[in-house]
Amino acid sequence: MSDISSIAASGMKAASIKAAVEATNIANIRSGAAMPEPGKSYDGYVAQEAVFTSQPGSGVVAGVRPVTPAFVATPGAGGVAQAAPNVDLASSILSLKTAETAYKASASLLDSEREQDRTLLDTVA
Repeated sequence: MSDISSIAASGMKAASIKAAVEATNIANIRSGAAMPEPGKSYDGYVAQEAVFTSQPGSGVVAGVRPVTPAFVATPGAGGVAQAAPNVDLASSILSLKTAETAYKASASLLDSEREQDRTLLDTVA
């Protein structure tokens, strides 16, 4: 696999991970819990975020880490505060769209390289 192919493939994988993380966050946006008592841990869904590390010559590596703080206080029934996952719906939707665009760009790069290889083989043959 050429450097271009491995870079494009890593970009597609990273975009896929980002899309999966954002989709999971959106799906769990209402998966909160009661406000934790002081000294106790939060029991609800903890949002995740994709993080990327550049790998010279081979593209990017994606990882996942929890969002901090894990929850935000929101008004609950009867005026009692509830803990909701720290997910911003608008940002998550935008990130999902960005991941889609990044995936398409990496796939286009891979297609362009394949087309160049075909053209080169046709020229040589």
